[in-house]
Amino acid sequence: MVFESLNAKGRPLTQADLIKNYFFMRIHLDEQNEVYTQYWHPMELRLGDKLTEYIRHYLMMDGAIVKQNDVYHSLKERVDQNNAIDYLIKLSHTSFHYQNLIDPDNEPDN
Repeated sequence: MVFESLNAKGRPLTQADLIKNYFFMRIHLDEQNEVYTQYWHPMELRLGDKLTEYIRHYLMMDGAIVKQNDVYHSLKERVDQNNAIDYLIKLSHTSFHYQNLIDPDNEPDN
């Protein structure tokens, strides 16, 4: 609860910050560094401030309606300890396609 309300700078956390924390609380400590380095951090660099909106769109792929302020809570309903890594891997892989949609210059195949 404390993490959900503050960060080290005293400003409100973004939903992407909350989601990152939620994922890594569900991933075993021994796997966190590798998963972060391989999946989360590249996705974060790829999408920057569009990360929360990407996750929102990802959550809506199955036809669900997710309001901008409900991204974190919607993700929490779908991700648990048993599927956190698999879900994050799929999220990361799909982020390449999203990046190409928002910036078509990244797409190598015209």
